[in-house]
Amino acid sequence: MKIQATLNLGEQSRTFELKGRLGWAMAQLVEAGPSGVTPFTCPAPRWSAYIFDLRELGIPVEIHMEQHQGNYPGSHARYVLPFHAEVKAWKKREHERRAPLGIPRLLKRITEALKIYPPMALMTFAEVDARCAVLHKLNEENPRDWKF
Repeated sequence: MKIQATLNLGEQSRTFELKGRLGWAMAQLVEAGPSGVTPFTCPAPRWSAYIFDLRELGIPVEIHMEQHQGNYPGSHARYVLPFHAEVKAWKKREHERRAPLGIPRLLKRITEALKIYPPMALMTFAEVDARCAVLHKLNEENPRDWKF
């Protein structure tokens, strides 16, 4: 997913193109408005990293520390955009989509481990499944030698 965020900073406006989890985080901040988001209200694994990256891009995000009670009392951050912003989201077209990064790496390792040729791009799914089964069996027999 990609988003285009337009920040209205007084008389100026700036536009950013963000993708992935960084775009998702920006969309959540804009949707929350002046109340902001916390890891409790909008769970995500790495809010602090997303905010750090947004600030590195020049997007001013305010951080307010708040105390919380319960079984594990402590403090947490509330992240707030101090200005008005608009977000437009768009999905990639079908021909722009790629396979997840893990699949090409796995296929490359299968090729290297079993010395298989032709290139994986010319293989059918049935051939890939058969070669994955062979590699999985080898991994079970010799777990130290065949890791993926």
